[in-house]
Amino acid sequence: MKIAIKKFKQSKEGDGVSPTAIREIMLLRECIHENIVKLVNVHINHGDMSLYLAFDYAEHDLYEIIRHHREKLSFPINQYTVKSLLWQILNGLNYLHSNWIIHRDLKPSNILVMGEGDEQGVVKIGDFGLARIYQAPLKPLCDNGVVVTIWYRAPELLLGVKHYTTAVDMWAVGCIFAELLTLKPLFQVRTCSILRIHSPLISIRKNLWNFEFGARNCQFAVNSCFRRI
Repeated sequence: MKIAIKKFKQSKEGDGVSPTAIREIMLLRECIHENIVKLVNVHINHGDMSLYLAFDYAEHDLYEIIRHHREKLSFPINQYTVKSLLWQILNGLNYLHSNWIIHRDLKPSNILVMGEGDEQGVVKIGDFGLARIYQAPLKPLCDNGVVVTIWYRAPELLLGVKHYTTAVDMWAVGCIFAELLTLKPLFQVRTCSILRIHSPLISIRKNLWNFEFGARNCQFAVNSCFRRI
């Protein structure tokens, strides 16, 4: 049995185990789902107070798969493969959201793909260091600092909202979906600017507008012909 080891050093304050590690252990011990990475064991080194988490070993992640297709194969990922990957991501995310958990850091490198054995091709959502349990009614989450890697960060986070929901995860999934199709990040930006996100959307909207306008003109021409007949 292969396992992956994740090491946490002593917290910066020097008062024990990192809060991020404790949070990840707490959540993953409660999460049991085929599309969520499995926490196998936890070990503490009392010498330097470092913490080791053992997970099921996954041979691949989406970042590696996308880069391989872009740089080595030079052709897009098969559409049926994309469909399977996306369905499994959403299946795992649905489980998290149904149990009041927001992941808050979905990106290709955190989406693992099993490469061997009975689970070959199975997607596992990993890295729960920024995950949080949310409540109804919503409580502010802004005191948790910056969340979500910038390329996958939802507009409400860029605008600095104090309350946000599972929608931030869904935005990230949409960005991952686009990257699986195009083999490049949808919003490849270096600054936290809402305008940088808005620009690609304007282009998409223009294309849709041109298509809709052309379709309306075509339908108008057809209707005119029938009226003449």
